[in-house]
Amino acid sequence: VPVARVTCSVTVPGDIISYNHDETMKVTGSADRRVNFESTRLLEPREQMWVSVSWPAGLVQTEQTGERIIQFDSHVTVNPDRTLNVTETITVLSAGSQIRRGIYRDFPTLYKDPDSNRRILVRFDILEVLRNGNPEPYKAEGLDNGTRVYIGDADKLLDQGIHTYRISYRTDRQLGFFPEHDELNWNVTGTGWSFAIDQVTY
Repeated sequence: VPVARVTCSVTVPGDIISYNHDETMKVTGSADRRVNFESTRLLEPREQMWVSVSWPAGLVQTEQTGERIIQFDSHVTVNPDRTLNVTETITVLSAGSQIRRGIYRDFPTLYKDPDSNRRILVRFDILEVLRNGNPEPYKAEGLDNGTRVYIGDADKLLDQGIHTYRISYRTDRQLGFFPEHDELNWNVTGTGWSFAIDQVTY
């Protein structure tokens, strides 16, 4: 089923220098530190879109050798059965401090419906986890409102430097269906990171 409308808002730590998007998106509003995007047409099943925003250097991480997420890229595919396939490519810089054996990613799976106040449990199935192109060990543990995925070998320290993780998963009950349009509101990076994120693409 095509998705009629997708919206995306990005807020950054400084005045926006520039932003860009593909032909499926348009800018619907912007302020000093926030820009809003919206799809321009129906999006077909498995079709992807992207936006990018830049801001002045030095506002997120004053010491460029510090541990951080260099790039967070998310690709979301809307499937005909209303599920989403999500692939996140997360490039990190490890200095052997907090990123010693790997990273973890929190996924909320329990929500409250704002209209009915009902608790909604969404599906979360891990499809693949890679580091630098190779399969990486992981384990999933329950949280009060979701799942935390620990990625890495508990018995092996990472080499210091840049590592790229690729997490693929499937989820459902993320789409809104309204009389005039269908809608996807997606929190691209989540809020559970203890590291600065230099750049996000979607």
